[in-house]
Amino acid sequence: MSDRKPGLPLARSSERDEPVPSCRECLRDGAAVFALALGLYAATLAPGVVWGDSASLAVHVATGRLDVGTAGDHPLFLLAGRAVLPFPGDLAWKLNVLTAIWGALALTFVYAAAAKLGGSRLAGAGAAAALAVSHTFWHYSVATGVRTLNAFFLALLLWLVVDWRSKGAGAARLVPPAAVFLLGLTNHLVLFLALPGIVFFVAATRPELVRPTRALGLLAGLTALGVTTLLLYPDAREALSRLWYGPPPIYHYVLHWPGPVALAREIGFYFAYLVYQFPLLALVLGIAGLRRLLRTDPRAAVLLLLVMGVNGTVFVKTTEWASLGSTKVTFYLTDYVVFAIFAGIGLADAGRRAGREAGAALLVALVVVPIATYAAAHWTLDRLGLDVVGARDLPYRDEARFFLIPSKRGDDSARRYGEEVFRVARPDAVVVADFTPLSVLRYLQVVEGRRPDLSVVPSHRHHRRIDVAALVEREIAARPVYVAGRGRRYYDLTGVAPPNRLELRGPLLEVVPPSRAAESQADAPPSP
Repeated sequence: MSDRKPGLPLARSSERDEPVPSCRECLRDGAAVFALALGLYAATLAPGVVWGDSASLAVHVATGRLDVGTAGDHPLFLLAGRAVLPFPGDLAWKLNVLTAIWGALALTFVYAAAAKLGGSRLAGAGAAAALAVSHTFWHYSVATGVRTLNAFFLALLLWLVVDWRSKGAGAARLVPPAAVFLLGLTNHLVLFLALPGIVFFVAATRPELVRPTRALGLLAGLTALGVTTLLLYPDAREALSRLWYGPPPIYHYVLHWPGPVALAREIGFYFAYLVYQFPLLALVLGIAGLRRLLRTDPRAAVLLLLVMGVNGTVFVKTTEWASLGSTKVTFYLTDYVVFAIFAGIGLADAGRRAGREAGAALLVALVVVPIATYAAAHWTLDRLGLDVVGARDLPYRDEARFFLIPSKRGDDSARRYGEEVFRVARPDAVVVADFTPLSVLRYLQVVEGRRPDLSVVPSHRHHRRIDVAALVEREIAARPVYVAGRGRRYYDLTGVAPPNRLELRGPLLEVVPPSRAAESQADAPPSP
């Protein structure tokens, strides 16, 4: 007899082009997905240190800095990173490999979730393929970061709750997804935004588990426990304050409401990003897969839509963090995991209609079309001289290629930049840098012990500019001072030049006071 609970949807066999994969087939297919994905990411892996967050995370791993208490802390990733320290090789490369492994594991469970929801292995293969070559997921699977580990927890969580329903939806079986959810929060708090969808799915599947009286009693108990804890323990109040006010501040994402023009702009960017992740075929299949799931399994469709919609809404409405010229797209990775599942279901439906050969051809196209799109976009914009990225112009880095093409194979621009800065800078100098170049210089100093005589000073603290003019006035009489950049776009140089001069020194601008202007030309290190 079946142990399926009354009211649980079960797809009809006539709707499938093949039986639901068995456990053995899932294991075999999952291993194949993992191996293929890891092969792709290994072939396109960054060879070493990468700009920004990647370099900064590597520094935290090297120093053992384990912070807990703000949305910017990622203790689980840092602990996992510490595990690779004994292995030979450059730390940045080892962490890049670890990130690729998380990405491949995420795809394994995306396959499993889509195969179960779509009722076929083709659905799983299509979802994994669509996500594997989607721009942002690929981009963050080949360089150190916490995004693919969060995607792994999200995919695993989705598969667990869907599997929970198929195995009878017993209350005890909710323990594994709850444990995964809590563990995933220690890597990144953005996983919390998946909770409304999960709660809806559980309530829709087993309403008796969330009866109003039971839910209100649980909520009252948790509220009483929380209030008591805050009253008795000042440290708990301080921790909550840090979490709420940051940096980064959670309240900003919750309470900030934008104007209509800014909101419309960010909505436009959101959909433009989605199209770039899933160009042409994948986009059509994703929409078709959503429509099919709404017909055949509306509860699962709403689950996925809530996960995607809540996450997207929170970050789209945070318009003070503009999409152009930033990495805001990383926070939409949750949405791309979900949309890839829709695309896989759409592919399976197309395969049922057109036949297995057509389904296989579409699967190949799901991989080929995005790769061709990225190459074509870069080539076209390069020929037209258009800048749609709006990123900082850094030496040795092709901005358009870095951001438009996911592969980081052979990209040593960050290391070349850092080494050139260290070659040019005078002894005991001060280098003022914003986060992107600063993270690279700090990596070379902390991890590799390079140029400890230099003082690398951030130009921003918690997204607020420091007073560079005051810093220069304080240091310029005794030490050389440089700005890590070739323009004023990222630095407030009001009061710096004039009265001082800014002279190009390779990848740096040296701040030269009037008293040293003449001698600086004679003894300056040569520019490359």
